[in-house]
Amino acid sequence: MANGTNHQKSSSYGVGREVEVRVCKLLRSLGWDAILSPGSRGPADISARKRKDKWCVQVKFREEINSAFIEKGEWRRLAKHSKRFNCLPVISTVFKVPGNLMMNSNYFRDKKNPKIIRDSFGVFIGADLDDGYFAFFHNLLDGTCVVP
Repeated sequence: MANGTNHQKSSSYGVGREVEVRVCKLLRSLGWDAILSPGSRGPADISARKRKDKWCVQVKFREEINSAFIEKGEWRRLAKHSKRFNCLPVISTVFKVPGNLMMNSNYFRDKKNPKIIRDSFGVFIGADLDDGYFAFFHNLLDGTCVVP
C-alpha cells in the first residue's frame, strides 16, 4: 500500500511539475523573464518579470474545469509572499479541455500569437499549452483575469 501511495504522490508531482514547466515556457515565449522555483514547494511556482510588472505565479492543474480552487493556507502564503516581494500574486489554473471545446464560435486565436485565445470581443481568455491543455491566469487578490 505504501508503494502505491508513494507512486501516486510521485506521479501527481510529475504531472504538476510538467504543467509548471509548460506555463513557465509560455510566459517566456510572451516576453517574460520567468524562473521556475526549484522543487516547487514554495508559495510561488514561478517568478516572472516583464518591464515593470512582477508576478509570483502558483500553478494549479485540475482534472475538471469546475474544480478550480486554491486552499486557504496556500492563498495566505502566496498573498504574504507577494506583499513581501512586491509582486502580483497570480493563479494559473491549467485544464485539459476535451476536443476542440476552447475553439468554438465564441473564441478565436490571436493573430499575433496563436497560443493566445480571445473571446468574440477580443478579450484575453487563456493560453493554449498544446495537447489540449489550456492555462488561465487570475489575480489572487480580486479574482480578475490577468493577461500575461
